[in-house]
Amino acid sequence: MSILVTGATGSIGKQIVKQLGEHGVKVKAMTSSNRKSMFNENVEMVQGNLDSIAPLLKKG
Repeated sequence: MSILVTGATGSIGKQIVKQLGEHGVKVKAMTSSNRKSMFNENVEMVQGNLDSIAPLLKKG
């Protein structure tokens, strides 16, 4: 199981993703821009917006 965090590069989202990743939680970090990961190996960066969320939820 993984947790999807939208707005992952914003000020609040960044802190949430960082904390979850540091505690071993698998995270999908959604951002509207194509950025390289600034987080640890538990975090998968995905580019998208709320219109493209359905396919991500199906993948698990």
